[in-house]
Amino acid sequence: MGDGINDAPALKAADVGISVDSAVDIAKESSDIILLENSLLILEQGVLEGRRVFGNIVKYIKMAASSNFGNMFSVVGPARFLPFLPMRPIQVLTNTSSTTSRRPPFPPTRWMPTG
Repeated sequence: MGDGINDAPALKAADVGISVDSAVDIAKESSDIILLENSLLILEQGVLEGRRVFGNIVKYIKMAASSNFGNMFSVVGPARFLPFLPMRPIQVLTNTSSTTSRRPPFPPTRWMPTG
């Protein structure tokens, strides 16, 4: 974290360089994150929001994979024994899109820090 001219090389070399909005231009250009407020609590809120979003993405992927397992099973299973495809790709897409719109919404994941 830096806000002066002498901090620019360290900000550029760091994995994540952090600067504030009131810093000199070269420090802001060298940094990856520019804080608009002079408080590091913003970073904590950003990490918590990112973890919440990541949890929701994982939840959706699990739901979509489990609901599409039937589609995959109904196409791959009979395809081994039949000389033709049991369902055409457009039929699989239509079936998937029609079942996607009827899924119940799940409540968002709330990540609570421990300790």
